[in-house]
Amino acid sequence: MLHIVIPAYNEESRLPRTLHALRRHVVDRRGVLGAVGVVVVDNASTDRTAEAALAASTPALPVRVVACPERGKGAAVRAGLLATDAELVAFMDADGATALDALDEACRRVQLGADAVIGSPRPRRLRHDRPHLRHPGGGRRLLPDAGAPARARGGRHPVRVQGPAR
Repeated sequence: MLHIVIPAYNEESRLPRTLHALRRHVVDRRGVLGAVGVVVVDNASTDRTAEAALAASTPALPVRVVACPERGKGAAVRAGLLATDAELVAFMDADGATALDALDEACRRVQLGADAVIGSPRPRRLRHDRPHLRHPGGGRRLLPDAGAPARARGGRHPVRVQGPAR
């Protein structure tokens, strides 16, 4: 099963449109993607983000909501990853900035043996002097420093789950 984690902060207005487009894509690509569920992580929203997410849940695309009181996209993505036991997990933004057919390509690469697949939205202006394929490491630290907070190194923090059972 594939779970898609969507971190969301005050996304009441955009989230339903994104989930509707995702449901259409999942139904059309069921043969490629298999069973898919969504974990929306409500990142201390002050609007009705959680209610909008639960209202979009259907048998074709079940949606659960995880509350993450710790602010920040990183904390929300982490809470979503900790809330799932799916064999394959992806995450995307609530605004739908990444083309949904990227899911097909990501799943294909995992089936071909990739341990991880990282995608990003297409740049507004493509620079031809830079490589289009990014390599792991790319000058950024992949593992936290020894001095990083324990929570960033795998310590658990409480999450609250709403919606259909896993």
